[in-house]
Amino acid sequence: QLEIDVGPSSQEIPYPYVIDGSDLSLDRTMSAGIARHFPTTELSQIGDETADGLFHADAKSPLSHFDALRTDFSLARLRH
Repeated sequence: QLEIDVGPSSQEIPYPYVIDGSDLSLDRTMSAGIARHFPTTELSQIGDETADGLFHADAKSPLSHFDALRTDFSLARLRH
């Protein structure tokens, strides 16, 4: 029997991944203003621990090899 728990993530979603660029045009001043109130992309928070096998076998493990931030960052790079 497999038990799966689903719940809110402890990671915040950075605003560049929430705001669709086609709907809104931001200049540097606007981006800086938004960044003061909403999380921005922190590359140091993007991890590959699961894919690198650096998690504890007895701990809860994610359903994916990459966390949400890594996935969003990679997809944004592909779109760019």
